[in-house]
Amino acid sequence: MTWSDERIARAFRAADPARTPIDAGARPDAEPVRDRIMRRSADAPASSARPRIRTRLVAPLLAAAALVVVLVLALPFGVPTAHARTPAALRYVAVDATVDEVIGEAVRLLTRGVTRDHSERGSVSLGWYMDATVGNDTDRVVITPHRLRVAWNQDLSGEVTTTAGIPYFGGATGPAPDLPPAAIAPGTLLARQTYGPGEYRARVSSPPGDTADDMRALLSSYGAEPGAGALQTIAVLGSIFSDWTLSDVQQAALLDVLSTEPGLSVAGQTVDRSGRSVTALRAVSASSPYAVYLLLSRTTGRIVGSEDVLREAVSDPDLPEGAVTAYTLWDVDEEGRMP
Repeated sequence: MTWSDERIARAFRAADPARTPIDAGARPDAEPVRDRIMRRSADAPASSARPRIRTRLVAPLLAAAALVVVLVLALPFGVPTAHARTPAALRYVAVDATVDEVIGEAVRLLTRGVTRDHSERGSVSLGWYMDATVGNDTDRVVITPHRLRVAWNQDLSGEVTTTAGIPYFGGATGPAPDLPPAAIAPGTLLARQTYGPGEYRARVSSPPGDTADDMRALLSSYGAEPGAGALQTIAVLGSIFSDWTLSDVQQAALLDVLSTEPGLSVAGQTVDRSGRSVTALRAVSASSPYAVYLLLSRTTGRIVGSEDVLREAVSDPDLPEGAVTAYTLWDVDEEGRMP
């Protein structure tokens, strides 16, 4: 199926009706977002009837997020505050290490090959993506992360299911004990999309190779341009890691490629939203208002998460510098554990 420019534009408007200023420039993940919209079915569940104001904050997994019935639930308590709309930011402890040293340690752990010795089609992830603000009559929101399970086969048949994770209040670090009845119950099926043979459109349908050159080819297939910077490279990982769960050796090769891209620094160590000890790499670009944090497991070396964080305050919606607008956790279990 060939998509015209107008049809692509309509898909973008359907997924994110907000209008970004024409001179704002594109985020580095715009191409993979476009590709994911194009290859997914246009049929999506109806959204909540609650009044919402769409934002210009496009999430790295916008097409996956479009499958979710509601990711943010408004509560009728008063005027919204910025901190109540987004998850609490992770707190990092500085480490005396360079990017090469952090990646070198991750590669050392990965080359043991004890976590995953082969790649698999599909993945399980847990994430939250801010694609809407709350209504004007709300004070706090309930954030419902979603578990996305992608499974597809060599004949390009498959299934994508989205279920609700454990909800928590905006501005919190994890589940709250007294969530309101409006919260979506964990495990609730939000969407299911099935694909017959030939219908699932993976950008790469054969298992990737194990070398750095193989990873460069994989990144290129998903829209990353060599030398364009670490931010663009990390931006396409959401699409790659949706289609594929890579082996330890492949992730090591991927990190080798990432280490050569500009715009990367060490953020520090922290505990991620599933309780894992991680070291974070921070990627920035002069053309983007976001910093993206890539989380590397200190136990396995694997890439286990990413977070989008604003580097400057925005007024529409009212969000401060440092607000988390998206996160994704990989290597989660089948239940999509949270926090």
